[in-house]
Amino acid sequence: MAVINTLKKILSSFNGQTPSTGKEVEDAFNDNFETVRQFVNGISNQLSALDTALRKLINDEINSLNTTLRQVISTEVSNLKQLINNISDWEQTKW
Repeated sequence: MAVINTLKKILSSFNGQTPSTGKEVEDAFNDNFETVRQFVNGISNQLSALDTALRKLINDEINSLNTTLRQVISTEVSNLKQLINNISDWEQTKW
């Protein structure tokens, strides 16, 4: 919406007329430079905030996956130890 409003403001400089030269467009841009600058800064800030949020989300997901993987490995190691103990016990009773 901000893009449309910024463009409308620049185009309003032409009073409904189509600019006939690049100079007219440049003049309209210069007249509205502060609006364009604020718009660009706003977009930059939004992109920065999005980047930060995505990094946090990705880091949270990685941490969650690491925790889950550690739990699975720990469980499997315990299961293997128990299996080895069972086999060892079985071998002792067999002979």
